[in-house]
Amino acid sequence: MKKSLILVVLLTVVCFCTSSFAADAAGHQWYVGIGGSWAIEDFDSDDVEDFLEPIDVDFDDAFGVNASFGYHVNDNCSIAFVYSYLTGFDSDESIAYTFDVGEVLEEAGLDYYVDEDDLADLGLDPDEEVVVSIGADIEVDIMTFMVEGKYAMSGNFSPYLVLGIGLMYADTDGDLEAGAAFAGESFSLSFGDSDSDTRACWKVGLGVDWWATPNVTVGLEGSYVAAFGDHEFGLLSDFGVEDAEIGLDYFSIGLGIAYHF
Repeated sequence: MKKSLILVVLLTVVCFCTSSFAADAAGHQWYVGIGGSWAIEDFDSDDVEDFLEPIDVDFDDAFGVNASFGYHVNDNCSIAFVYSYLTGFDSDESIAYTFDVGEVLEEAGLDYYVDEDDLADLGLDPDEEVVVSIGADIEVDIMTFMVEGKYAMSGNFSPYLVLGIGLMYADTDGDLEAGAAFAGESFSLSFGDSDSDTRACWKVGLGVDWWATPNVTVGLEGSYVAAFGDHEFGLLSDFGVEDAEIGLDYFSIGLGIAYHF
């Protein structure tokens, strides 16, 4: 319901813009812009967390770049095509357990068959430590392609509201690793795969543009971006987990510069 309401508001703003008379903003019609952003993750990764428990799945925030090409419909309203790329949503977590050889044998029910003399023949001490570790490294990169409508107040400092709708493409790389170390030896097993998915997405935000020159604006913007539905990934399919779902929503704080002509 919430997402549907945002979509209706977005379409209303776009229709208003396109039905208004054609005019310039500060004497210009077109503009191009570039910028950088910092994205604060708001992911919903319950499916992956349930599988990897007790490993925590805690994604880092990410850095991104964007480019835009826009048209001033009138003095207050503009429409733009915006491409953005975010990289570095990374969760690299591991956990380790320490046992002794005797405890491992007892837990496995093998202590009846292997006694201390047998261990001594193998050069092992029943009190020798065994370290077992498991870890997961998951990285998500996101690209969005959006049509954005912006309504701005007139003036040298120009606050604005922006609404957007488009596509979100997410590429995910995952690596799982398990290892053990004892008696001066180490053993490991690893698995890695990648997958991608595309979903429709929306954006809502507030910002301000400053006209540094008659042709150049510098802008600061805060926004929230979310997909319509969770992304589906098959990274864990080899382990019997089909199409794990991740909700790739995030907050974004961006700084950009645009040239108007």
